[in-house]
Amino acid sequence: QLTRYASGEQVYNPVWSPDGKSIVFDFSVTDGRDILRVPSTGGPVDTILATPDDERSAVFADGGRMIYFSSDRTGIFNIFRLEPATGSVAQVTNVVGGAFMPEAGADGSLAYSHYTSAGYKLALIAAPAPLVSAAPYVRRGSPADPLGAFPGLGGGATGTTSGTDGRDSSKAGPFDWSALRNHDDAKLPEFTDGKYNNATTTLTVIPFLRFDNYNPKNTGLEIMKPGAYLFSYDMLDHYGFFASAAANLQGDRDLFFTFEFNGVIPGLFQLGMDPGLSLEAYNVTRESESFVTLPLDTIPVPITYNLIEFDVKFRQKIYTEAIAVEYGYRHSRYAADIGSFYLPEAGFLVPAASIPYFRGNDLFFDVKADFSSPSRTQEINPVGTKVNARYDYEFNDYDPTDQVDESGALVHVFKDVNFHRLEVGLRESRKLPGWKHTLSVGLRAGTIFGPPVDDFFDFYVGGLAGMKGYPYYSIGGNEYGHLNITYRFPVWEGIDLRFLQFYFDKLYAAVYADAGAAWTGGSIYGRQVVRDAGAELRLESFSFYAYPTRVFFNATYGFDTYSRYVPNNDQVVAYGAEWQYHFGVLFGFDFN
Repeated sequence: QLTRYASGEQVYNPVWSPDGKSIVFDFSVTDGRDILRVPSTGGPVDTILATPDDERSAVFADGGRMIYFSSDRTGIFNIFRLEPATGSVAQVTNVVGGAFMPEAGADGSLAYSHYTSAGYKLALIAAPAPLVSAAPYVRRGSPADPLGAFPGLGGGATGTTSGTDGRDSSKAGPFDWSALRNHDDAKLPEFTDGKYNNATTTLTVIPFLRFDNYNPKNTGLEIMKPGAYLFSYDMLDHYGFFASAAANLQGDRDLFFTFEFNGVIPGLFQLGMDPGLSLEAYNVTRESESFVTLPLDTIPVPITYNLIEFDVKFRQKIYTEAIAVEYGYRHSRYAADIGSFYLPEAGFLVPAASIPYFRGNDLFFDVKADFSSPSRTQEINPVGTKVNARYDYEFNDYDPTDQVDESGALVHVFKDVNFHRLEVGLRESRKLPGWKHTLSVGLRAGTIFGPPVDDFFDFYVGGLAGMKGYPYYSIGGNEYGHLNITYRFPVWEGIDLRFLQFYFDKLYAAVYADAGAAWTGGSIYGRQVVRDAGAELRLESFSFYAYPTRVFFNATYGFDTYSRYVPNNDQVVAYGAEWQYHFGVLFGFDFN
C-alpha cells in the first residue's frame, strides 16, 4: 500500500509513469476528483492537477512529457492535455455527449470512449491537437466537420459553428443547435386542453395446443385440445379483457373470460380506496364415468361434468407496494350431465338428464406480502420473506349423492353447507455463504372451522403447487399442514443464447424435501405424515425479448404409501412409492 487516506476518500485509475518511478491516480474529493502522483516505492504524494472541476483517468503520452485526462470543466466531460513541465492545459475534444477514459498510442494517436445517442462508442484521433476555440460544440456534418466523423475531434476541427462561406450552420440539419444551447425553460409553449379518447390495442389472437388426459379412456387425437387466447387492452391500462377457448374431439371445453377495470370506482374512491376491478367467468366440461348404487347392483353411468363460475374481484396495494389484498365474491354452479342407462330392477331405460349438484357462494379476503430482495435473480432464486393469508366464508347448496326413486327417476336433495375457511402460508429464503446459493423453508396450513364437512370441500396437499411426489387429489382433508425445505443453486448463469424467438438467460437447480398431512376432524396428532423428495431445474428465458418464459422440470419421489377411498369408483387407491414428474412453460415459477 502506497497511500493512506481518511475514511470516505478513495483513489482510482492508478497508472505507471513511463520511467517506472511514480504512479499517477485520481483522488476523490468533495467537488469531484483531482490528479495526484506518488513514488512507486512510496513516499509523499504530489498534486499534479487540483481544481474545482472533476478530473480523472489520467494517462501518459509522448514518453511522459504529456498527460491526457478527462474533465468536466466545460460542463460536459471532454479530453484535455496537460504538460507537466509547464503546467499548461489545453482542450483536445469538444463533444456534446461526453468523452471519457483516454488512452495514448505509441504513434501519438488518442483513443477514448465517446457517448452518443446510440450509446458508448470508441473514438480515435490520429493526430490530436489543442482546439483553436472550444466555446461552441461542433455539430457532426457541419462545415467545421464536413466528413461528419466525430464532432470536435481536434486536428482539422476549428471549434466554430460557421462554415468557410460565412453562413451560420447552427440551424442546418434536423436540430436548431443555437436554440438548444440557449434554451430558456421559463418560456413554455401554448398547450390546448382536450378530452382524452380511450384507445385500445388491436385484438390479439394467439393459438395454442393443449394435451389433456383427464379422461384416461381418451387416446390419440382425443387428448389434443386446440384453442386460442384473445386479448385487447386500453393504451393507459384503464380497462381490457383476456379470454381463452379450447375444446377436444369429445366436446370437453375450457372457456375463460376476464374483464379488468383500473379506473375510479364510485363509492370506494370516496372512502379512500382505489382498487382495480376484475369480472371473471369460467366454463369447464369434462367427460367421465360414475356409478349409480342400487340395493343389489352398481351401474356405470356416463357423466359429463359442467362447471360454471362467476367472480367479482377487487385488488389493491396497501401501505406499501409489497403488500397486496384481493377481496370479492364467487358464485359457482356445477352440474352432471348424465347419459341414459338401463335400470335392471325396474326393467327400463333411464333417460339422460342434467342434474345440478352444487350451487356455491364464497366471500373471500386474501392478503399477500412479498418482501423479497430486488435482484436479477429474484424470480428464479428469490431471497426474502413471503407471507399470505386467505379467509373464505362459504354458503353453499350441495347434493352429495345421486339417488334414484322407485320410478327410476334421478332425484337430488340439496343441503346447506356453510362454513368458514382459513389458509395461511410463510416462505423464508436466505442466501447461504457462497455464490448465490439459497436455503428456503416453507410452511402452509389450512382449516375449515366448525364440524366436518363433505370431502367435496377438502384442501388438497399434493400436486405441482404442493407435495410433488403425490397426485393433487391423493392427500386431502378439512385440515392440512405442509412443510417444504429447498436448497437452490445456479448451474449456468449468463447463458446469453438466442434460439428463434427465445432468449435463454440462466439455469438453476434445486433439491427439496416435503412432509405433509391432511385430515378431517381432530388435530394432526396421530395422523399419517407422508414425505417426498426431489430435484428441479429452472430455466429463465424470454420470448421476443419481452415476454417472461419460465421453463421448469421436476422429478419427485413419494416415500410413504397413502391410501384414499374414491367413492365414485368405489375403490381404495394407493399413492406413493413412485416417481412423479412435472414439466411446464409458464410466465413465472412460483404458484403461491
